[in-house]
Amino acid sequence: MTTQLLRFLYGLYAWLVTALVLPAGWLVSICLPGIAPRRGFATLTMRTIAMLIGVPIRVEGLENLPAGASVVVANHISYLDGPMMLLALPPRFSFVVKAEASRVPVVATLLRRMGCTFVTRNSAREGSRDTRQLIRMLESNRSLGFFPEGHIQRVPGLQPFRLGAFLIAARCGSPVVPAVIRGTRHFMARNEWWPRHSQFHICLLPAIKPEGNDRTAALRLRDQAYAAVLAHCEEPPAASRSGFDHAEPAA
Repeated sequence: MTTQLLRFLYGLYAWLVTALVLPAGWLVSICLPGIAPRRGFATLTMRTIAMLIGVPIRVEGLENLPAGASVVVANHISYLDGPMMLLALPPRFSFVVKAEASRVPVVATLLRRMGCTFVTRNSAREGSRDTRQLIRMLESNRSLGFFPEGHIQRVPGLQPFRLGAFLIAARCGSPVVPAVIRGTRHFMARNEWWPRHSQFHICLLPAIKPEGNDRTAALRLRDQAYAAVLAHCEEPPAASRSGFDHAEPAA
């Protein structure tokens, strides 16, 4: 068999398994009471699909998560990164998702039931409101997860980190935990819908404590987190880092 034919057959099998398992998993996950049981069943569903299609999922570094509130920042290379981070992180983490996802009915329902928080990035007024909400969450000992690159790029390369997550972490004195996702881009890159066999690896790196609560401390946090992710993500820095100092309220 040719490589293209093998990929076609594997992709067909992966989609068939997903179509058979995912709807029931989605329904049970949104109906269970409490975020922890919902996240637990969603994780079981994702691991079941991964096992059936032969995709190992390895999560390392959970011991690096502080006991109190913290901010996890991860690279963003595939549409599967969100589900993988929900799988990897404990239920006390609320992942921050762009508001556009709230307009996709099936996806939005699941994300809300998983405890995700939607934020607006294109409106200063709404962005400021969302930032205040995220600060209150951290101050009430609720941990947060971000994709500070903001968007998935088709071409490999770690994009600049937006400043929003780090401003919030510095303001609250919360440690930042860099996280690295590998393997999801190979499985399904942006604008590609035919899966390829891969292995998923999520690694949580040692936490970085803020040194102050001002913008300078946030910039230092961002640069340290970017360097840590870049050193482990197996991708080069993006060709252009224009806008690296651009501050978003919550990315």
